Amino acid sequence: MAQAPGSSGFIPLKECDRVSEEGSNPHAENEGDAAVAAVACRTLPGAPEMQPAEVRRADLMWAVRKGRTEIVEALLREGADPNTTGKGATVLMRAALQGRAEIVNMLLDAGADPNIADKRGFTALMAAASWRHAVVVRALLEEGADPSAADEKGRTAIQIVKEDTYLTSREIINLLSSAKELFEAKQRQRESDETELVDIFMSGMGRQGPL
Repeated sequence: MAQAPGSSGFIPLKECDRVSEEGSNPHAENEGDAAVAAVACRTLPGAPEMQPAEVRRADLMWAVRKGRTEIVEALLREGADPNTTGKGATVLMRAALQGRAEIVNMLLDAGADPNIADKRGFTALMAAASWRHAVVVRALLEEGADPSAADEKGRTAIQIVKEDTYLTSREIINLLSSAKELFEAKQRQRESDETELVDIFMSGMGRQGPL
């Protein structure tokens, strides 16, 4: 984010980018450096001032969309929410859809939840799978993305891939199939462990007798 000169407000980095594109930013040569980009740009006439939290959210959405890896990294380091949402989609969904593996990994490392779904039930895993981004699919699965999650039409990620016969990816289908079996096995194990703990607790209560 950039602080407006002579003001306590801030403007979004996307405004800085527009200034740079128009050639009116004297610091444009530094825009690739996240540390400099965050302070170098000037306020556009009439640009709305925003509070830091709002700007950080807007900056992260913009940086992910533009693929500005160094700025995404800087914003996350400054405390930007890795589960930031804009227009119904999280930044992780947008990065997954675009196949931006490095940014996806940054967001996951910062604590992004791979199982957040939009209002249609669409997840980051579905987004990556639907566009055949195998590296991103693998990264999401490794961080706990649920391959059994279904959208509002009842489709899982693997079903979405299989629907498109023209672009069907055997690699992604194999990844999702293997992950689904492993995910379900772990879920059954958790349920079994929970049942066992309840049985142990109830058995202990029974031996103690009524209070």
